[in-house]
Amino acid sequence: MVAAELPRLRPRQEYIVFLRNTEWNVSAVVGDLAFRVDTVDDTEVLVDSDGAPVLQIGAFGFDLGAPVFEGPTRDGSAPKPVEGGLKALGGRRPLDLPNFAKSLQANLDAQVAHRGQLLREARRRFQLAWSAGCRDARRDPGQERRPDDQRGRI
Repeated sequence: MVAAELPRLRPRQEYIVFLRNTEWNVSAVVGDLAFRVDTVDDTEVLVDSDGAPVLQIGAFGFDLGAPVFEGPTRDGSAPKPVEGGLKALGGRRPLDLPNFAKSLQANLDAQVAHRGQLLREARRRFQLAWSAGCRDARRDPGQERRPDDQRGRI
């Protein structure tokens, strides 16, 4: 049985699968994020359920190449490599398992660093606004602050 929008997993194959950490109904797999470790032209590749290899991992997700395997068969046999194999990628090299892991880790590290920078900037702005509000309060000790007073806010 094939369910729409779910990856088709082959028995006795190695996969890298991304699972959700929330409630799920049909499958815990996130979208079509199950990559099969396979070999084309004596080269290890990670391919999605449509046979498209992972070329790189970026801030917006996985960059996939042209399929290097034929689509699924009705009899359940293993997908066959397409004619021309990796030449269909026009010189671009697909990621093997070690490079996939390194690329994924580097991308996650970059996202953490970016979010950390955003957090530091927000904290700095808050501290500047807070100190400005405190300075204003020290200058006008008798002045009451009204709820609609915008001083000291980000």
